[in-house]
Amino acid sequence: LLSLEYSDGIDCLCSCLSGHQATYRCLDCYTSKPCCSVCMVETHRSLPFHRIEFWNGLHFERAALDAIGLRIYLGHDGVICPGVSAEGKTVEVHEVKLSIAHLNGIHTLHVVPCWCRGPRQAKQDMVEQLIRARLFPATLSNPTTAYTIELLEHWHLESLQSKKSTWDYWQALCQKSAKGVDRVRVSGRYTAFLRAGRQWRVLKMLIRSGQAHAIDKHLPTNRWPGSVVVVCPACPEPEFNLQENWEELLSNPEHRYKFILWHGTDGMFKTYLKVKRRDKDDDSLLSGQAFFPTREDWEKYCADHSEIEQNGPCPSYDKMHKIHNMNDREVSGLSAVCCIRHSIFAARGMVDLKLGEKY
Repeated sequence: LLSLEYSDGIDCLCSCLSGHQATYRCLDCYTSKPCCSVCMVETHRSLPFHRIEFWNGLHFERAALDAIGLRIYLGHDGVICPGVSAEGKTVEVHEVKLSIAHLNGIHTLHVVPCWCRGPRQAKQDMVEQLIRARLFPATLSNPTTAYTIELLEHWHLESLQSKKSTWDYWQALCQKSAKGVDRVRVSGRYTAFLRAGRQWRVLKMLIRSGQAHAIDKHLPTNRWPGSVVVVCPACPEPEFNLQENWEELLSNPEHRYKFILWHGTDGMFKTYLKVKRRDKDDDSLLSGQAFFPTREDWEKYCADHSEIEQNGPCPSYDKMHKIHNMNDREVSGLSAVCCIRHSIFAARGMVDLKLGEKY
């Protein structure tokens, strides 16, 4: 391990024969040898998120590819846009400074968008150009922060498999950030990462469910339009897994059991929600497309059934009812409908419990 703290050939003449000293090395390239700043930039045109180090004469210190002249060019496979070079102006006039989060940390890089369609259209196409370069912008209007697709895929898998919180994941990225990145500033962008991760999950659900390809026209008409929920493939469903004359077989007791749909409902009081300050504009990105109904339908149902009284089957019911309806709780629990035989939750089959077991 101590041998990794030094590289043979460091501070010697670079192999490019330019006369420059080989004072840079890459930590992410496999079997990377020391080179000068010019060679380091040229060999990392397609690897802009690698971490590099600079030999200061005594030891290695963290450096950044952006500081030695690396730029990310959009729209032309890593080559500068002809529309930029044709104007005869410097690249600095067109470049945009971005904070880009990758698997190995958060990097500050300058991005030069494609200007083939003019400067005004280039700003409008910035989001599309970033996504085509596998960079997911944090906002749709003048983005200054982006996340690589590899990072979002890794974070999504980590959150599902290892149950690591997004806060811990983001703080680890801040610790791995290269020199020159303001760690206090990027640490404060945790909220933006939460928002981008939420959008990423929804977009992936729309793609996996086929909604991005208008799959509803190929599905049974009894399903909820726009649903991203995985429907139980074994439960009987007309136009999906039942034969054409299934209605005729209902009169035969020997076949009637095949067409019974077994659903069960259960509630859970541990999934309560306390009263707290929330953003009034924080709306669902999948309103009615997943397991919960739309907020409008749910509120209308609660208003129409607000006068229903609950009578418990045992003396302890009233006590339980009071415990789970404290003033500090906005939602007392959750009730869900699922397929009993195969344990698959039904689309729009979940509701919040407002008063004990009332919904």
